[in-house]
Amino acid sequence: MKKYLTSILLLVAVFSYSQENEIQEEQNSYYEVNLAYSRPTGEYKFWPIDENKGYALSGININLTAKNYLSSFWGFKYSANIIVNPVYKSFYYREANGVTSTLRIGTWKNLNFSLGPIFHTKNINNSTYFEISTQLGINSLNRPKVNYTEYENGQVHSANTIKNGFGIGFSIIPEVAFYTKLSSEKYLKVFFNYFLAPSYTEYKSQFLFYKEFENEMIPVYVVNSYEESIVISAFNLGVGISF
Repeated sequence: MKKYLTSILLLVAVFSYSQENEIQEEQNSYYEVNLAYSRPTGEYKFWPIDENKGYALSGININLTAKNYLSSFWGFKYSANIIVNPVYKSFYYREANGVTSTLRIGTWKNLNFSLGPIFHTKNINNSTYFEISTQLGINSLNRPKVNYTEYENGQVHSANTIKNGFGIGFSIIPEVAFYTKLSSEKYLKVFFNYFLAPSYTEYKSQFLFYKEFENEMIPVYVVNSYEESIVISAFNLGVGISF
């Protein structure tokens, strides 16, 4: 009887240990949804006095992350970022008055995929912990689209369209984050990071004007191609949920 009882207790202990390991393993893998205020810096930012290149204003950064803690002090994470920054009106060299001319300017859009190591102070007994990380990745850049139109007697007299420029570059994102426990498997995240992505874009402009030919006004299109390098950089301060 003692032999059977000992066997049962041993099986229960092994099962409990394996269940505890499974629970611990599940707690080491997390997903995150983060939202941040994105403030441009460097040549990407709009400066009222100095020369400008990006003319970017403050925008938003939406981030999705999957991560895994591989030990008691380090791990790995994968992230996808969408950074959107509006543009100051002087991005285009001419102003519009809304009557004889109109101006529409799009936004800078950055789609970024990155990965890298994380170092943390997370402990099963702690309700709060810190985390630092550095991620390297690929950044896909979309330049703002511009439409400038002039009118004469209520009709379009000329129009200039600068099409979206598309570019690819590498990125680096160092980050510091603070976590506090909301429930057994959910944490509130407060973070600060710096986004840096040297990029290169190609874009085209199309200028439309009308020319008289045989007593009739016909449209004439002039297309030009451009190349531009720009360093996309921004400070991001935000919050998120880790679960």
